[in-house]
Amino acid sequence: MRNIVKLMKWSWLWMFVSSCHFGHSAEDILNKYNDVPRDLTFRFQASGPGGQTRVVLEDEELNGVRSTWEKEDQVALFDFGQVFVTTNGGKSNSALVLNYKEHADENPDDGIDFAVFAGQALAKMGDDVFNGKSFALVYPAKAVQDESCASTEVNFSFVGQDGSLELLQRNYLYAWGCATGICADKVVTLYEGQTSCSSNLPWHAHLAGGEDIVLDNKMCIIRFSMVIGKVYAGDPDTTWMTLQQYLNTQNLEIASIDVANINTNQPGISEANLLLQTGELVWSQAADSFVTVVPIDTLKEIRQENATPVSYEAGAERVAWGSTFYLSVPCPEKTKLDFHPLLTVKTRSKEDRLTMGPTYFGAITTKTVKEGDYYMTAPVVMLDDETKLQEEAKIYLYYHSSYVWDTPIDIY
Repeated sequence: MRNIVKLMKWSWLWMFVSSCHFGHSAEDILNKYNDVPRDLTFRFQASGPGGQTRVVLEDEELNGVRSTWEKEDQVALFDFGQVFVTTNGGKSNSALVLNYKEHADENPDDGIDFAVFAGQALAKMGDDVFNGKSFALVYPAKAVQDESCASTEVNFSFVGQDGSLELLQRNYLYAWGCATGICADKVVTLYEGQTSCSSNLPWHAHLAGGEDIVLDNKMCIIRFSMVIGKVYAGDPDTTWMTLQQYLNTQNLEIASIDVANINTNQPGISEANLLLQTGELVWSQAADSFVTVVPIDTLKEIRQENATPVSYEAGAERVAWGSTFYLSVPCPEKTKLDFHPLLTVKTRSKEDRLTMGPTYFGAITTKTVKEGDYYMTAPVVMLDDETKLQEEAKIYLYYHSSYVWDTPIDIY
């Protein structure tokens, strides 16, 4: 989830020969390109956790969600109206799209995968550190590429999710970073622009001016797992099964899932606005308190015998299983959100996919979720009568951003 930008190492040493610049001051020499439009290349190395060359989110349970770059990935660059004349082939003044160029892993054993991104723009930018400019980086580019490159605020939508990690990774794995760009020989190199994490995470550092740029996630991921109980005649015990297992016995399938935050004093979760100069995610007044998930196919099934345990220890209690979907959620209250989810699952006939079936409800306890973290629920007990809901499933914190830890993480 967390992406790190590691800059290309460019050699930009040159000599000033006094006889060649007689009559020109050092200031004139340094600033001669400040107002001259020229084609510049913006280039950097971006890293995502994992050992592959694709940005694929893979659920590794106690090890979290591992992400790796994809060849089709793009990062958007905003200049706040400082340098770009035209962008993206001279077609517009929208955010500059930087494209994946090649795999560039420097250390295959460190668990972090590198890829080179680059893009060109007609821009006015002088050489050397004296003419350095501030930029904002946003991933994925397609979420914001229609915005002006001079924008200071963009909107992130969380509508349209299907519950899969595949769609989430491409459209809803939002990340932001800021950088200082230094130009030399028509190449702009980007350096870390933050001194501390915009998400207020204490466990990774930002070094302003360093070659590693950290892109902070502007959302969290929550994994929901749903189960249902059935009592058979003559058997006093409840038989537990995944929700989809039960629906199959009724010739039904899931049509849609509404995930609502019933904590009414909290911001909506369907969209949020990102302040590009600070990385702060703020509430959008147009945001709804719920997001509707429409599965394209059946949900991921985690059977009880394969439930996620609380630790790696042999015999550890297994606490998370069921019909499972993933949701990207914004945290617009200073990187946090007090989240009290209610699930509403609508069903339909598996035969004609039109005839509606019963609606099921599930309750989850309140949890303060934070940017950059990965959560999962205990089995959410689904009932066909909302008024009978009593038990609230717990939400566990399993994973901090893109780090994959060698030791178990305590869950709570």
